[in-house]
Amino acid sequence: MRQLFRPLMLGLVALVFMNLPLTIGLAQDDGLSRQEQAALREILAAYERTRNWNTYSAQSGENSQLGLSLAVGDADPYTLNDNTRRNVDSVYDVPNSAVQTELGQTRTIRETEGRQTINNVTVQADFEIVGISGMVYVQGDRTASPDDGRNVELDDFTPINAAVTADLASAEVANLESHVDAKELIALRATNELLETATAVEDLGQVTLRQYANPVQVYTITVDPLVGIEVLDIDVESILANPRLGILDRAAFFDHLATDSSLTITVFLDAEDGGLVGEQLVLEVEINLSEMDGLNVARDTSAEFTLALSFESSVLYFAINEAVTISDPGAAQ
Repeated sequence: MRQLFRPLMLGLVALVFMNLPLTIGLAQDDGLSRQEQAALREILAAYERTRNWNTYSAQSGENSQLGLSLAVGDADPYTLNDNTRRNVDSVYDVPNSAVQTELGQTRTIRETEGRQTINNVTVQADFEIVGISGMVYVQGDRTASPDDGRNVELDDFTPINAAVTADLASAEVANLESHVDAKELIALRATNELLETATAVEDLGQVTLRQYANPVQVYTITVDPLVGIEVLDIDVESILANPRLGILDRAAFFDHLATDSSLTITVFLDAEDGGLVGEQLVLEVEINLSEMDGLNVARDTSAEFTLALSFESSVLYFAINEAVTISDPGAAQ
C-alpha cells in the first residue's frame, strides 16, 4: 500500500504559503461575524510577517492513523490498520537558499482476513536531508521488520538523483526532497482556497506554553475538509486502489467523505506582538457504508464497510533571525 500522507515541507503541518495575500479568507465575510473576521485578519497578518524571517527553526510532529474493515456475507472480514508517527526538525537559511532537516518516522501496517494475518510489518526511517545551492542530499536508512527486501542504507550524504529516487520510491519512502525544497524554503504552506473556506474562527483566549516565553493567543479555524485533503495531498486514491475494496461505489464514498469529515487549524500567536508561534492541524474522517448505501453486492447479501482516518500534526517555530550555519555536503565530495 502506498504512503497515504505525502509530506509537504515539514510534513504538511505548516499551512500557509509565503506569498499569501492579506485578503485571503475575506471572501467568506458573509458567513463570519465581525469578531471572526477581525480574528482572521490578525491571523493572516501574522503569516504575512513571516516574510521577514531570514532564518528560523521548526519542530514538528505528526500522527496519522487509518483503520478500515470490510465484511461481506459469510466471508471472513478484512481489516487494515496503517499507523504512522513522524518527527521533523528543520533549520532554514532563507537568503542562502539552504535548509537542513532531520526526519524520523515509524510506520506499522497490519492486514488480516478473519483470523489470518496477511501483512504485519513495521518500517523505521531516519534521514538527514540538506537542500543547498540547488542540490538535495540525503543520508540515513530505512529498515523493515520483518525484512521485506526493500531496505535502504545511505552512509554518506548522497545527491538525490533518478537512481536514488527510484530506490526510495520502491521502499515506499516519502518524497524526501519535499522537506528541503530550495525554491519554497519557508515551511508555511497553504492556498487561498483552503483559508477562503473558513466557516468559523474561534477565539480560545491566551495560554502559556512550556516551550515559549510569552503568553500565546490561540485561534481555531474550521475549514472545508475536502479542500484540506486536496491541499494536504492526502492520498485517498491509494485507499480505494486496494483490490479488496472493489465493491465500493466511488460516488457514494466521496459523498460520505464530504459529509463525514472535519478539519480544524489551531493557530498560536505571540500575545504581545502578534507573531506566529505555531500551528496544530486535526483532520478526522469516519465513513460507514452498507449494502443499502455504497457497497455493490449481490441481492440479499449483507455487507458493511467502515473507515476511520485521523491526521494530527503540530509545529513550533523558534530561533527566528538567529545565526545559523548549514554546511554544503557537496563541498566535501
